[in-house]
Amino acid sequence: MLTIKLKDAPQAILRSGRVGAAAKRALRKAGRTATRDMRAEATKIVRDEKQIKAGRVSRAITTRNPKVSDFPLAWAIAIDGKPVSLMGYPSRQTRRGVTTSVNRGGGRTLIEHAFIARMKSGHQGVFLRQGKARLPIKERFGSKPQHVLRKPGRAEQVQARGARVLGERFPPLFRVEMAKAK
Repeated sequence: MLTIKLKDAPQAILRSGRVGAAAKRALRKAGRTATRDMRAEATKIVRDEKQIKAGRVSRAITTRNPKVSDFPLAWAIAIDGKPVSLMGYPSRQTRRGVTTSVNRGGGRTLIEHAFIARMKSGHQGVFLRQGKARLPIKERFGSKPQHVLRKPGRAEQVQARGARVLGERFPPLFRVEMAKAK
């Protein structure tokens, strides 16, 4: 989980009357924008390396905004550790099986005897038979978005963008909230 925490010094300001209430509202709004931008940055980093669809990456990333009673205020994003179905990558059915391309800059990989099927639930995936019989079948998966963000410097890049956006968005929002409080 990637987190941006507010240091202890501003906490005294947040507890004081009208100014504190305005600062809390401004911080919450700026924090929500920061988590949204952190999610976008993480998606961009993953998609720079993998040919995964943006929606699949976004579904794997959840945001956490602080509650009213949370001290210190902390905003976070969590990346799901589940592998992504091969249908999240460019996959195509051929006569010999299914071809898919997972990594950017890499070629297509043939998975012999695989097929693309839609389940009764509506889920579509790339499957392989377990033996000679028709059933059972097993779904094939690609890599996890989490693996890309574990590489050195990637998580820090996401956190840095979140901290930068929080710092940029807070002052104008604080002025607006103080004007409302008068």
